[in-house]
Amino acid sequence: MARDISRVLIETVVRKMLREAKDSPERSIRNLVDMALYFSDGRIQRNFFTVAQEMLRNERSAYYPLLRDVLANVDEDRLLDFGMVMGYQGFVRGSKAIRAAEAERGYSIPWFLTLRIDGGTYPQQEAAYRKLLEEGQALGIRGYLLLPAGRPEALLSLAEAFPNSFFVVACDGGFVTEGLAEEADRIHNLVLAPYGEQAEEACALLRKKRSLYVLAAFYGAAEAEDIAGGEVYSRAENCHAPLTLLLPEAACPEEAQRKVYGSVVSERQRQAYRTIPWEAVRDGELVDGVLSGGPCAVTLDSQGALAGTEESAFTLGLPALLKRNFPLSTVKK
Repeated sequence: MARDISRVLIETVVRKMLREAKDSPERSIRNLVDMALYFSDGRIQRNFFTVAQEMLRNERSAYYPLLRDVLANVDEDRLLDFGMVMGYQGFVRGSKAIRAAEAERGYSIPWFLTLRIDGGTYPQQEAAYRKLLEEGQALGIRGYLLLPAGRPEALLSLAEAFPNSFFVVACDGGFVTEGLAEEADRIHNLVLAPYGEQAEEACALLRKKRSLYVLAAFYGAAEAEDIAGGEVYSRAENCHAPLTLLLPEAACPEEAQRKVYGSVVSERQRQAYRTIPWEAVRDGELVDGVLSGGPCAVTLDSQGALAGTEESAFTLGLPALLKRNFPLSTVKK
């Protein structure tokens, strides 16, 4: 099958920019944002990249040494491949397909899905998950945040089966063994996100292999204060994690989530730590709003059920689940 010509051209330009960025990351990242702004096709997208332009005028930003560190310590092919899947397949092709599907079908479609998966029983559910992702791809969904309960290695085959989608797998650092790191490193559309007491050891192992990874942190009301104080960002910086993924626990109060997100926004403006804070729910909605014009966050439990309901995508199918729960009139602004 012939390769997508647009993708080949973009990949060539991005590879050239990555190599130039090793000498001048400041200029290269600004050029990349300028290019993204030029090709933005909507008011919300243009506003998003205009804000990014303003942020990058901070010459003391910790994000510039962060970029230098990533370029020096992450395999170039791996960085390029993941970036192309997330950027081109997710932001460009996926968002275009989502907007078209929303207009045709009359319901909101999320930019990415969060899936809580039981790693122990996943092999028996693999066919159901593959069908779910096939339905997601048909709608334009290209991003998946996987939250496995044990055995993250069982999920690698899912990412491998969908090379035009990108996957972030949050896993307890204790599961990140030499074998898992080797296996995950083969799959360039996937990144691991260690968390927990052994996250530092896991990140050190992944860095040694020149892998791309992020640091994850689950939080509830008790952890909100520490996050607001910067403790988690300092930990991520020490782990050389380019992104800090903050995940609210199911019972986390709304007040604590607001406090954490306030910290996330503040730290991105200050740019004081060599890591980019990202709150999974609210930032996910922010990006979804940029890409499709309205926020839509969807989390499915280990039985494929939508959070807070008993309706399962495994039985209804993903399109029917979205149609019943996310009609455009209730989610679009």
